[in-house]
Amino acid sequence: MISIIMASYLGAYKGAASDRENKLRRAINSVLLQKMPEWELIVIADGCDRTCEIVAEYPDERVQCYKIPKQKIWSGIVRNTGVNIAKGDYIVYLDNDDVLGPSHLQMIADGIAAHPDFDWYLFNDMIPHETKFIERACALQAHKCGTSNIVHKRTLAQWAPDDTYDHDWHFIQQLMKRGRYVRITGQYLVCHVPNKWDL
Repeated sequence: MISIIMASYLGAYKGAASDRENKLRRAINSVLLQKMPEWELIVIADGCDRTCEIVAEYPDERVQCYKIPKQKIWSGIVRNTGVNIAKGDYIVYLDNDDVLGPSHLQMIADGIAAHPDFDWYLFNDMIPHETKFIERACALQAHKCGTSNIVHKRTLAQWAPDDTYDHDWHFIQQLMKRGRYVRITGQYLVCHVPNKWDL
């Protein structure tokens, strides 16, 4: 089983996406539409009652919400809470303003099955271009990879509790030290980047 961890805070902050309540629903719906049924979605409400109210709209027992006290921005405590609750062997991350393509989890599962001796996996994501999404290369050497580009064994690493803006890259550096990785394919759609696009 694959565990999907989603950190969610719907309050105001600099660089936040617009209409985030509906985007949270969109993100959850994209998980429910996955072709592979063996997953769990763990939403961590970062001091946000409204997040759990929205998650409660979905009666699927695979979709769960856990509220924790509000953490400072970029704190790894939020995602660590989800990782520690997770039951799956592998962890995937989903931002609450992004979307999984319908084949994303199946592609991840196929990639793991094809390369079972690796500890974590890296894949490109997709970004909007004109009227469609196009693939964007994840480049480790250029530090151009983030949470949306990785899947890892649940027990491999933990997020730093007191991190900075570069928290994604810091976590990937941990993964690089702790285990072997290989590139696979995925279908992650990046729908929001501050000051660039907000779909």
